[in-house]
Amino acid sequence: MKTNMKNYLRNTLSRLGEASRAIWACLGGVFMRSGACLAVVPLRAGRKRVLPALIAVLNLLLAGRVTAQTFTTLYSFTYNDGANPQAGLITNSSGNTLYGTTADGRGAGTVFALKTDGTGFTNLHSFTATSDNGFGSFTNSDGAYPWAGVIVSGNTLYGTARQGGSTGHGTVFALNTNGTGFTNLHSFTVNCANGCDFDADCAFNGGVCVVDPLTYLNCCYASNNRDGAYPFARLIANSSGNTLYGTAFFGGGSVNGTVFGVNTDGTGLRTCIVSRVALSPILILPTATELCRVPD
Repeated sequence: MKTNMKNYLRNTLSRLGEASRAIWACLGGVFMRSGACLAVVPLRAGRKRVLPALIAVLNLLLAGRVTAQTFTTLYSFTYNDGANPQAGLITNSSGNTLYGTTADGRGAGTVFALKTDGTGFTNLHSFTATSDNGFGSFTNSDGAYPWAGVIVSGNTLYGTARQGGSTGHGTVFALNTNGTGFTNLHSFTVNCANGCDFDADCAFNGGVCVVDPLTYLNCCYASNNRDGAYPFARLIANSSGNTLYGTAFFGGGSVNGTVFGVNTDGTGLRTCIVSRVALSPILILPTATELCRVPD
């Protein structure tokens, strides 16, 4: 091995710490794997192929020791400012502000903002407490208990609240990034009145007796519902930024949920019904009994 090559490797390996001693020893004519020299290989016989590959790998290693990463708690919730954040965060276009939701606290959950250095925590919106509508659903004007995070488009945040709204089955909402202009874009309209044992008990609304997946109470589900109920997941927007898409966990004509689209001004709601077949009481798989395409 030429002197300048030896010096290059020696200098590189010296920056890797104690492990470099074993590696350097192996370079003297022994093949090495996982920190151990496995077999002697005549260097002059294999160095034309071994050394270039080894040098390429060494060039990928950090010149110094890896610095330990420091975990930082940016903010701790106190319930009065929110509680139980379930979803991921999103940043503004500048990357210096975080936006998120809490599924509980301060009424019925919150939307918040926070600087990436942990300063400037702001409660952008507190969802109002719900009240029983007399049919086992808890309603309000803006939604409740947001489970998903928000998305940001320009100066506007969009999100879903899994409960609350006019029937207690969730909302799609918008608000400005400074906390002003909160708008309930859509309240899911599922009609599932509690109190039934058999389908015959639901003649009053032409529905069927099902189990509400959130309350676990039997309810008379009106099968003419088309928009769904209980939106758990984060929205996405089309490339133009004028249409939101999401999913609802329950409801729709087949009871098993919907895929929906709605304009960012709250108009133009359209849905795709999700149909499922139950293979057992605990195993439910989707079927392709109905397909649809929401126009972009």
